[in-house]
Amino acid sequence: MTSIDALERADSGTAADVETGADPSFPRDAGQAVVPGFAIMALCSLLIETLQAFREGPTGGGRDLFKPFLRLPAFGSAFENDVVANAFVGGIRNGIFHEAETRKWAIRRTEPMGKLVERRGDGYVLNRTAFCVALKIEFEGYLAELRDASKGDRRRRFLEKMDGIVKKC
Repeated sequence: MTSIDALERADSGTAADVETGADPSFPRDAGQAVVPGFAIMALCSLLIETLQAFREGPTGGGRDLFKPFLRLPAFGSAFENDVVANAFVGGIRNGIFHEAETRKWAIRRTEPMGKLVERRGDGYVLNRTAFCVALKIEFEGYLAELRDASKGDRRRRFLEKMDGIVKKC
């Protein structure tokens, strides 16, 4: 998740670098704030789809992968409601992948406080920092499962998916 981590470090938001913890050596665009929330969520979406496709094996793919992934333990109950999960898929995943925008979702660094998602008006606010923390936890958990010899199914599905990718090259 190095690219996502680098973007998070580069985020200067609208406050001083000292307050945000942004990397002061990162180049700024004509002194303007760097707010990479959209790019971070695009990379998160790609990572989610990839990880879940590997979890499911050679036939796994597509937007239907998101809901099961968003219901993994690190995300708590934020996406257990189909309405919220479907809104994320439509508004973040599909919006970014198909139209280069989010639909009825605001991506914030630290809001909503203490939550991943909050309903606001006719849309939602996503705390991307909390979301990235949850994604990192699930990513590390998946790597641990692949290293665990007792998780033969997980390793087999990973290898089958990877073989399918290699054969297409």
